[in-house]
Amino acid sequence: MAEPVKKKLRLEQKFRSELSNRKKFSCGSSKAAAVIRSVSTDISHELTERMLSSPFTIGTDGSNDRGSGQLYPIVVRTFDNSVGYVVSDVLCIKECIGPSTGENIFNTIDKEFEDRKIPWKNCLGFACDNASVMTGVHAGVASFVKRKNEGTYIDGCTSHLLHLAAKKGTDALNVDLEQFLTDIYYYMEKSSKRKKEFKEVQEECGVQLHAVLKYGPTRWLSLLGCISRVIEQWEALKTYFVGEMSNIKKCSSSAKDRLGRITSFFSDSKSKLYCYFLEENLPLFTNANLTFQKGSPQIHKTQRILDDLMTEIIVRFVKPEVVTEAKDLLKIDFDAHKNQKARGEIIVGDKTEKLWKQLKADDLLDKKNEDTLVHDFRGFFASALKYIIQKFPITDIFVQNATVIDPARRVEAKYSMLEYFVERYPCLHSPEMSMLKAEFGKYQVHPKVSEIASNTMNVDRQWNLIGQLKNSDGHLLFPTLTEVMKGLCCLTHSNAEVERVFSLVRKNQTEYRPTLGTETVSSLVVQKVNMLSRGSICYKQNFPPALVRKAKSACTESLKCYKQ
Repeated sequence: MAEPVKKKLRLEQKFRSELSNRKKFSCGSSKAAAVIRSVSTDISHELTERMLSSPFTIGTDGSNDRGSGQLYPIVVRTFDNSVGYVVSDVLCIKECIGPSTGENIFNTIDKEFEDRKIPWKNCLGFACDNASVMTGVHAGVASFVKRKNEGTYIDGCTSHLLHLAAKKGTDALNVDLEQFLTDIYYYMEKSSKRKKEFKEVQEECGVQLHAVLKYGPTRWLSLLGCISRVIEQWEALKTYFVGEMSNIKKCSSSAKDRLGRITSFFSDSKSKLYCYFLEENLPLFTNANLTFQKGSPQIHKTQRILDDLMTEIIVRFVKPEVVTEAKDLLKIDFDAHKNQKARGEIIVGDKTEKLWKQLKADDLLDKKNEDTLVHDFRGFFASALKYIIQKFPITDIFVQNATVIDPARRVEAKYSMLEYFVERYPCLHSPEMSMLKAEFGKYQVHPKVSEIASNTMNVDRQWNLIGQLKNSDGHLLFPTLTEVMKGLCCLTHSNAEVERVFSLVRKNQTEYRPTLGTETVSSLVVQKVNMLSRGSICYKQNFPPALVRKAKSACTESLKCYKQ
């Protein structure tokens, strides 16, 4: 037998032997629960230690996944020096028993802080959605957090606001696209017969065999995807539903209503124009939203992203001379008809413009319909813009000063911007604070900082590298400045991290594990989020011997506690 073949057989035999040994290990539910609780305890302890000694931000939101009580994960952002960047960890998941009032939710978090002796003075920010129970001035969770630490920045989720701004614009259109998307999905969802028939129509029309997407009103980015799919399947959908009208007498009353609304939509020559318009203009919001959903620090970009978004919207329907003459975009009267662009000058998108011209050439659009379209498109931009100006932190001094965190903008930054945060957060102070101004001035002009700032890596990783720079004597160049900036990098920009934790909860607490307790769910999520935030791969994880020994005795120890 040839040597390569023998070597291959030996490797296969070794693999089977290792696999056989692994199969000998088995673990019941009690042991598994005890092990995961033991492992997650060490992770929570490490996080607690960081929260005791360094700045952090927290975020939470309520989940309806547990019958009587709501689950509230406490998601914490800290700068982990062991990996050199900002990480998001779950301290724990607590169940709020009783009414989910602002006070009860806060007390749930506060009790956990008290038990772990975590000081509120180290808390720089609190991230949440924009519900009144969270952000209410008098009885919201934020109001109780502010009583503990007045300087805490309350971050109402920008991703939620962007979703709502886009919805405000869509609501201004003279067509109910949300209802249309809901109708076509549910008309076919429960019927395998209808799905099969639609597939046959797709094949006849020569379009891809893609399913109709489900529109979720609360899903931030779902509207654009659903509309794009409808445009892709336009001819197949239109052909199918026109054919369905011959069977309308056999349908239930609710199906008849849906079918009537759908066929009415397809029979209107303006409908496809509306779909094209949204497909080409919703990316204004979804692209910004994608940035705010990132886990890396984005607070330093918030001002610029919002300014760019406002400019992109304004130039689409407001006269250029009005924009250039305005000293402040917020002061433009964009509702005034005299300040708005003429019909042919409004920027609606290339595909929308092309279809518009084609419909006019085919005499499918009269002047009245054109006036309606122009009014609606202007209304889309104006309504969205009005909501942005009203609800977004565009003029917030906190957000404006946060640009000081960005090394790429260090030359234009002012020391007063950094001083604002140092005065707001006493936990950022250190004995060397007198050197902060000198370090900041040196940081603005240092050539090595310029090299790091030109790198495309995230801002927290940039500050980790800046913190390692040394002078000719071997001393750190920016020891105080780096510690302050690392703390500011922990500031949140949205509530996306908490939403991702909810996804993990749903994936772990399935219908096949209905009795999984809150403590076990919390332990699982604590471990998984810890690994995800550090890019760890579960099957490559190397646990220290002490932790392995602790895990081995976890079940015995938990049973001892139970007997006591």
